Amino acid sequence: MPFYAYVGRFDFRISLLTHDVSDDAVRELTRIPKLLRVSYLHNDKMYFYIIGQDHMFVKITEFINTLSNNYDFVYDLHLHPITPSMNFSVASSIPYEHFSKEGKWIISEEELLNVFEKELARIKK
Repeated sequence: MPFYAYVGRFDFRISLLTHDVSDDAVRELTRIPKLLRVSYLHNDKMYFYIIGQDHMFVKITEFINTLSNNYDFVYDLHLHPITPSMNFSVASSIPYEHFSKEGKWIISEEELLNVFEKELARIKK
């Protein structure tokens, strides 16, 4: 599990999940100044991790929306407040890759059990 330490003052974190995005759109999305991470998920999804200050939020979301219109892709944007410090910063990982484009859960109990057993074995070491 990654650990992030922020140097400076940041007010929010954005979790951006894109569906069926082209390479050109990804190239444009990587121009976001405070983009920290891009993850390729299966089912043609990508996860972008962005941090910023309050004054940046509208410009970042407008940029994402413009790209969505220009490159014809669908996205989910989740805003996570960071300040006031520690009031809202506790979060859990959501396995976005296990949802279909229609928002349906698409992982079987067997797959979940396999993931759980692997994680349990790793913890016991």
